[in-house]
Amino acid sequence: MTTMATVKVSISLDEQLLAEARRLAPDGNLSAYIAKALLKESKLEAAREWLAEREAEDGPVPPEITERVEKQWAELRSTQGH
Repeated sequence: MTTMATVKVSISLDEQLLAEARRLAPDGNLSAYIAKALLKESKLEAAREWLAEREAEDGPVPPEITERVEKQWAELRSTQGH
């Protein structure tokens, strides 16, 4: 497994948000929890950018396709116990 170099930074957070992050951080590892959240958000933003590029080239996704995918997604989640 490849590990990335880490850099210590200082950030300011809302008091309540920090308390919630500390509560949710596995084993109290706030740095790992925040790093995971940032990675997840980065991947979501990349997906949003990709979708925007596709829509710019091909137009918006037709509603019938969106409905079909949402139905398939719901079925998949229900089989996985979500």
